[in-house]
Amino acid sequence: MPAATAPAPAAKGVLNFKIIVDEVEISTSYYSIKSILVIREVNKMPFARIVMDDGNAAKMDFPVSDEDRFVPGKKIEIQSGFGDSTSAIFKGVVHKHSIQIRSNSGPQLIIECRDEAVKLTLNHNSRYFENLKDSEAIQQILDEFGLSMVLEQTKVTHKELVQYNCSDWDFIVSRADANGMFVFVDNGFVKMQKPVFSSQPVLSLTYGSNLLEFDAEMDSRYQFDHCEVNSWDSSSGVVRTETFKDENVVEPGNLKGNDLSTQFAYNYIINHEGSPADEATMEISGARHRRSRLSKIRGRARCTGVANVLPNSLIEMNGVGDRFNGKVWVSGVRHEITQGLWTTDIQLGASHRWFAEENEITPEPAAASLPAIHGLHVGLVTDLEDPGGEFRVKVRMPMISMSDEGVWCRVATLDAGNNRGSFFRPEIGDEVVLGFFDDDPRYPVVIGMLHSGKNASPISPANANNEKGFTTRSGMKMIFDDDKKSFTLQTPAGKKIIIDEQGKQFLLADENGNSIEMKPDGMTIKSSGTLTLSGGTVSISGGGISAKGSDVKIEGTGNAELKSGGVVTVQGALVKIN
Repeated sequence: MPAATAPAPAAKGVLNFKIIVDEVEISTSYYSIKSILVIREVNKMPFARIVMDDGNAAKMDFPVSDEDRFVPGKKIEIQSGFGDSTSAIFKGVVHKHSIQIRSNSGPQLIIECRDEAVKLTLNHNSRYFENLKDSEAIQQILDEFGLSMVLEQTKVTHKELVQYNCSDWDFIVSRADANGMFVFVDNGFVKMQKPVFSSQPVLSLTYGSNLLEFDAEMDSRYQFDHCEVNSWDSSSGVVRTETFKDENVVEPGNLKGNDLSTQFAYNYIINHEGSPADEATMEISGARHRRSRLSKIRGRARCTGVANVLPNSLIEMNGVGDRFNGKVWVSGVRHEITQGLWTTDIQLGASHRWFAEENEITPEPAAASLPAIHGLHVGLVTDLEDPGGEFRVKVRMPMISMSDEGVWCRVATLDAGNNRGSFFRPEIGDEVVLGFFDDDPRYPVVIGMLHSGKNASPISPANANNEKGFTTRSGMKMIFDDDKKSFTLQTPAGKKIIIDEQGKQFLLADENGNSIEMKPDGMTIKSSGTLTLSGGTVSISGGGISAKGSDVKIEGTGNAELKSGGVVTVQGALVKIN
């Protein structure tokens, strides 16, 4: 089916437009409409602006503004056409009502409108999605707002997907980008799909006939051969690389993206330190390459007003030279009605940049309540006793002041809970690392402590990295040695416990020469002084028992018995019995 042809500038037919408010058509003869502007673009919310004469200086009044007809919240539809035929070019709601007085022009009433889906842009939300595709997560959001939708199904099911403190619209468009899709709103319907290249052009424009204005440019800088996505696969400990080229993009002109990519001969590289699924990285790679080809030729074509050209459609350009002739993808349309004329500007091609790169979609740090502080900062501890009972430490930040005591900081630790966890505080004067919750300088947290040339480590570093441990201010030590496979617990005076697998030893010793040692050939208990064994009942048994001393005394305060199943030998220089 041949593409429709826009009317030539001199085509017969009287411009006819309608404004319908709450399903009631207003009288354009009563309301003096100066201009109508409608903009519809992929990844943006449809917009309309109506400017009309209003205001009477003599009566000091704005009668149209005073009516209820154009107050915010009113539903509005704009239709345009020629003769008796009109088509809707915008449907939405009034959201802004303003008046304007200028010294060089008459007073005006300005009405601005957006599609009803604008509510997706108004608030920041946070959500968890589990075991859903992007399209399913987006459908869940749109269902919450009661919006109609047409969503192309995405491929990857995410075990976990998080929306954090951003508008639903920003989240939806960002996820569409990652899947190589565009989002556009068509009179209340939210649509998400990949660019349509297989359909027939909806319009044919020819220079010298129905093309009024034309601006186009070809830029080779963003034409790369393919996109490469590198991601870290934690399960295997390797960098995984996915590459993709989309060869199905409709490109106008006789120089293709593949031809232009040889000029700078580079590949677009994305490094992602998460671990997305292989299929997800393939989608990202393909999406970037598709954007590259859509950005090869960008421009604007103006013609007499047409209503059937929508974002994500194709038009055909003729008579503009071999470099720009052919089918071209439409990313947006702009309708303007003024002074009895209706013109349509058609936006051709797309930016090579994604939505998140062109728009500020992340929330302001510190909730925009004061200038934020970014990154990690050095601090010096000044106090350990928190008067607020929140277990904080006070830290001075040298880059703020070297004289003030600083601010109270929470302390991140290995484990923390109600009456349990690890408790390791820095010492006063220690150098620590500070981070800040939400980049807010009022809410610091100590996330680590630092050794330096001034504050040396108790263990000398080595590439072998065998020794690890902890040493307190007084010199108490807990040392692990991976070479010896040993563990040492020691006090400054010399009391120690050593568990040594390499030496096959367990040793409990003190600074007085007392020790208990266990080795493969036996166990030794040594005392530099008196060795006392006591108990309610003490039993000693063995294959052989030997007791020797310069003086040996065995005494029973009650009964005493010496018994043997064999010979009993009692021998001495003098033996006394009784």
